Amino acid sequence: RIVEALQGRGRLVGMTGDGVNDAPALKKANVGIAVAGATPAAKGAADIILTEEGIGTIITAISRSRMIFRRLETYILYRVCSSLLILGFFFFAIVTMSFEIPTWVLVVVSITNDVTAMFVSFDKVHTS
Repeated sequence: RIVEALQGRGRLVGMTGDGVNDAPALKKANVGIAVAGATPAAKGAADIILTEEGIGTIITAISRSRMIFRRLETYILYRVCSSLLILGFFFFAIVTMSFEIPTWVLVVVSITNDVTAMFVSFDKVHTS
């Protein structure tokens, strides 16, 4: 009932639990976290299952998930922007100058673009 009441007020709810009695609340919460040593019912209802003791693992999980999200966000933004730039360049080159592009040039541009996009995964990301 507490989870439903908080969600009814527009709050995001995170719930930790370890037993069968916690399973419905873990399932209903926005983020259900089963602690180390939880019952199979609690693990099945949870979104995150902690394998180590202590609350510090929750903070580590949130921090790492934010870093992953930020990297994905950066990668998608890079891919969309670079694709639009390449598309615009080739479109205007073909339309305005009647420029014929050999197939191998497109392959080289695509490979170069993909290689540069891979370096985004090594970017040093800071959590918010």
